[in-house]
Amino acid sequence: MKRRNFILGGVGLATLSLGATATNASLADTVSSVANFQAVENIKRDASLSANPSTSSFPSSKHTWTTNDITTGTAATDDTEVDTIEANYDFDGDAASFDGLGPADITVNIDRNGDGTRKEVSVNSTGATDIGGAVATFELSGNPNTNIAGDMELIIDGIENPSTSDSFRPSLTLTNYNGDSISTEADLTIVEGESFFSTTITNVPSSFTVKNDIQVDYEIENTGDTNGRQRIDSLSTEHKRNRSSRPQSTDIDDRKL
Repeated sequence: MKRRNFILGGVGLATLSLGATATNASLADTVSSVANFQAVENIKRDASLSANPSTSSFPSSKHTWTTNDITTGTAATDDTEVDTIEANYDFDGDAASFDGLGPADITVNIDRNGDGTRKEVSVNSTGATDIGGAVATFELSGNPNTNIAGDMELIIDGIENPSTSDSFRPSLTLTNYNGDSISTEADLTIVEGESFFSTTITNVPSSFTVKNDIQVDYEIENTGDTNGRQRIDSLSTEHKRNRSSRPQSTDIDDRKL
């Protein structure tokens, strides 16, 4: 009797006993496994991730994930429906923080039909949901169904960025009702610096009538070294009206808002 070892897909090591006679060789009936014996292809999946702003230690950044190659199927079954999503931002020495966030700060949009239209799925406040620290778990409500036929968008509104400027690889792990899971990663670049918006009035009427509306044009330019958001106050002698600049998803050099 001979013993031979076979490596299958990097998943587990299986030991098979081979028997032989003078005329032929056959596979013995017994097969022993020292690990989970699964013939599974090891695929590295990448997602896209944007952070607004991407400044280190920013206390309330918005992170938007979009999966590129995770699909579970068009029919909703226990095998295809996503039960939980785990977001891992623990980077061995640095981390982002979910502290202070709740289900209302998490948005999950899923394309369930493959037609490019996403449907929002709410996150349960109980059950497996655990939001805090560097690793958070979101349990999906299942209403509507959570199978993925196209792509998925996950928005985390208010996460605290890592404390150092560097490139990181956070991950998402999606698990179905049967406990099967699939993971994806994305690049996250954190920078030093601050954003600063410079406001310039470009046009104002030379004369106007009291109590009539007027139009004032102005430009807002980010003169800082990273993207962000800033409050703008517009003042007059008659009244005060607060206005806020729109959050920028990319760095601004010279852009009218």
